[in-house]
Amino acid sequence: MEIPVLDIVYVAAILAVFGLVALVAWGVEKL
Repeated sequence: MEIPVLDIVYVAAILAVFGLVALVAWGVEKL
């Protein structure tokens, strides 16, 4: 069962955006 590279990039992009939003939210709470 091969996983398309596009799917990997798509999931990685979602995780990156989610992580960035979480990091910004955490930073705002710390202020």
